[in-house]
Amino acid sequence: MEELHAAACAYYDRGNDAIRRAAYDFFQSMDTDGDGRISYAEFNDFVQQSGYNRILHNDPNLFAKLDRNRDSGLDFKELLTFYYIIKTRYITCQGQSCRAHLCGLYFTCVDCFDGGAANYYYHYPTYDLCAACYGNANYTHQHSYFLDNHVLLRSKRGPPHARPNLTMAFAQAEPAPQIQQNPLVMITNNYYFNQAAPQNRRVS
Repeated sequence: MEELHAAACAYYDRGNDAIRRAAYDFFQSMDTDGDGRISYAEFNDFVQQSGYNRILHNDPNLFAKLDRNRDSGLDFKELLTFYYIIKTRYITCQGQSCRAHLCGLYFTCVDCFDGGAANYYYHYPTYDLCAACYGNANYTHQHSYFLDNHVLLRSKRGPPHARPNLTMAFAQAEPAPQIQQNPLVMITNNYYFNQAAPQNRRVS
């Protein structure tokens, strides 16, 4: 959770005014009593009403994990971690009867991932598995080439559209070559934060 918190704060701190405003609007939409903090009741109401209840089903202690100072409420920076999770990490395992929330390391089908990059303007879902389901072959899928999400990122170094190279993920870091990036797979801060906040009614 500490790494997720650090990443969320880094994206916010380096973001533009629009990105920061979107994150703050999200916080305000959950703070229905306007006291500047998110209680467990407010958090639970939002999760249930917005369709993110599977997150709590898979991790009932998520609120406590987000509450870094243990004061039974979430301040803005603590809630920012949750915002980052649902915008970038709301992925569930597609193994048989699993549906675990994949917040950390997971395995993804490379063919499906590359298909999404090649069909940027169309809905092309990825196929993702927790480590247990992948290791135990607890899934049925038409493709067999999987990499974990960290190795997948490292394997994409090199000319655009090059076949992923697993060995590159374990090689010693070297200066990156000066090549033109593929715009289809570039990820920007706007992907993470520049999205409209849900509209919850504020209690007067």
